[in-house]
Amino acid sequence: MSFPDYRADYEFLVQSIQGIVWEADPGTFRFTFVSDYAALILGYSLEEWLSEGFWIRHIHPEDRNWIVDARRKATFEDAHHEFDYRMIGADGRTVWFRDNVFADLEEGRPVRLRGLLIDISAQKHMESQIRQQGETLRLLANGAKDAIFRYRNEPLKCEYISPAVADITGYTPEEYYADPQLPWNIVHPQDQHLLTTSVLMAPLSEPVVLRIIRKEGRVIWTEQRNVAVYDDSGQVVAIEGTIHDITERMALEARLNQAQKLEAIGRLAGGVAHDFNNMLTVILGYNGLLSKSVRVEDPARKHVDGIKRATDRAALLTRQLLALSRRQFLVPSILDLNTVVEDMTGLLTRLLGEHIELVTRLSPETGHIKADLSQIEQVILNLAINARDAMFSGGKLTIETSRAGPYASLMVRDTGTGIDAETLEHIFEPSFTTKAEGTGLGLSTVNGIVTQSGGEISVETEVGSGTTFRILFPRTNATVARIETPKLEPDRPPSHQTVLLVEDDDQVRTVTAQVLETEGYQVLEAKTGAEALQIYQTASGPIDLLLTDLVLADMDGVKL
Repeated sequence: MSFPDYRADYEFLVQSIQGIVWEADPGTFRFTFVSDYAALILGYSLEEWLSEGFWIRHIHPEDRNWIVDARRKATFEDAHHEFDYRMIGADGRTVWFRDNVFADLEEGRPVRLRGLLIDISAQKHMESQIRQQGETLRLLANGAKDAIFRYRNEPLKCEYISPAVADITGYTPEEYYADPQLPWNIVHPQDQHLLTTSVLMAPLSEPVVLRIIRKEGRVIWTEQRNVAVYDDSGQVVAIEGTIHDITERMALEARLNQAQKLEAIGRLAGGVAHDFNNMLTVILGYNGLLSKSVRVEDPARKHVDGIKRATDRAALLTRQLLALSRRQFLVPSILDLNTVVEDMTGLLTRLLGEHIELVTRLSPETGHIKADLSQIEQVILNLAINARDAMFSGGKLTIETSRAGPYASLMVRDTGTGIDAETLEHIFEPSFTTKAEGTGLGLSTVNGIVTQSGGEISVETEVGSGTTFRILFPRTNATVARIETPKLEPDRPPSHQTVLLVEDDDQVRTVTAQVLETEGYQVLEAKTGAEALQIYQTASGPIDLLLTDLVLADMDGVKL
C-alpha cells in the first residue's frame, strides 16, 4: 500500500508563510535552513543568512547581549520560548522580529532549534505611537481627569483623593476615606499582587497596569503611578500617585493584535483555497463528463446531480475565501456603478421576495470605477442577503449611489433589526455568524473585495431601526469600453477547430482537454507559456482558440 508524498505540500506551505521559517544549531545558533522569505525582509541573501555568526552579528547592538543570553538559557531550560528583538538590515534600517523558538530534545538536551521569525515592525510602530500619544495626552489633559491620591502608611489612611476617582471607579472620594482598604478590594484578584509590589517598590517602580472592578461590576484597565514620601529619618510615611483609565488604549491594542491574527488567517486560507479550487475544477469537469453518460431516468442520475450541487457549494466557499484573503485574481474594467445596480435589480427583487420593497436611488453624478464586475456584484448580493435576513417580517431595502468627492459612493440601507454593539465589533471577522446555517464569510468577503478594489467600507446601525453599509470606490475619468462581439463561424464543425490549452496543473489540464475532446474539438496541450509558444510556431494547421490559465509559472495568460 502506498501513501501520498506530502513533502511538496509541506515545502509549499513553508515557503508561503509570511515569515522566516528557520532551523539552527542549538550551540552556535548558526542557521542551517531559512525559508525564501528571509531574503525579502533584511536584504541579505540566503547564503548570508546561513553563514557562521550571521544571526548574532546582525542583532541590534542594544539587544545582542540579552537576547543571546536569554535564548541560550531558555534553550536548555525549556522546549519552547518567544522573544521580541531587533535586527539590522543590509540598508541599515532596524526591523523588529517576534521569534518563536522550538527545541528538539534528545535525552533532555537540545539537538536542533526550529522556529518562525515574524516581522512585527508595524506592531511596534503602532505601540510606539500609542505610547507617544498617551504621553502627549497626559501632558495636555487637565490633571483633574486622572485620580490623584495620597495614602498614609501607619495607620493606613486615605488623606486625599481627587473627585475624578468617581468617574474612573464609580466610588466617591467619601467611600475611599471611609474604607482605607477599598483600593485593594476593587483590584481584580489576578492583579492584586501587582498593586502590592508597586506600593512596596514605590521609590523604584514603573507605572503598573491594573484591572479594577468598578462599583457596578464592569472591569476597566488603569495605569497607576506610585511615588514614596519620606520623613526626615528616611522612612516611607506615605504613598502619592495617580490613577489613569487606559481602557480605550488596551482595547485599541487588542484590536491591533486581532487584526494581525485575522491577516495571518486570511493568508493561510487564501493559499489553501487556491489549491482546493483546482481540485474542485477537476471534480466538476469529470462530473460534467459523467453527467453526459448517465440518462435522466437512470437511478444513478440523482447521485451525479448531488455531486454537482455539493461541489458548486464548495466552489462558492473557495471564492469567498480567496476574496477574504485578497488573493483572488481580479479582471478590473471600467464600470458604471449605476448600470451595475440596474442590471442586478431583477435578481435582487426575486431574492428579497414580495415582503421586502427594493428602492434604488442612482445619481447621474456617481461616475465610473475600475473594479472586477463579478466582485462588485458579489458585494451587492452579499449585502442584500444580509439585509433580507434582518427583515424577516418585511421591510425596505434601499440601494443608493452618489458622488462623494474623489469617490463613487454605494450605500445599502435596510429597515431590519439592526446590529448590537457586541456583534458590530466582529461582523467582518471570518467565520463569525449569527445565523444557524451561516458560514460567516458574507461580510468578511465583502470587506476583502472592497479592500482589494482600493475602496473603504463603513457601517452605521441602530438596534430596532436598521443598518446602513456605505462603500467608497475611487472614481476614474475613464469611460466604459465598448465590447465588440466577435464574429462566429457557426458552420464550422468542432472537429475542424483546434484549441490550444495552456494550464500548469496537470489534472485541471487533463479534464479540460477531455471535456473539449468530448465536444469534438482537437486539443493541443501545453503546461507553460513557453511550451505554448513553441506549439503555436510549429503547429501544422491554424489554431482557432487559445484557452489559458491567467497565472502561469513563466508568464501570465494576458501576456501569452
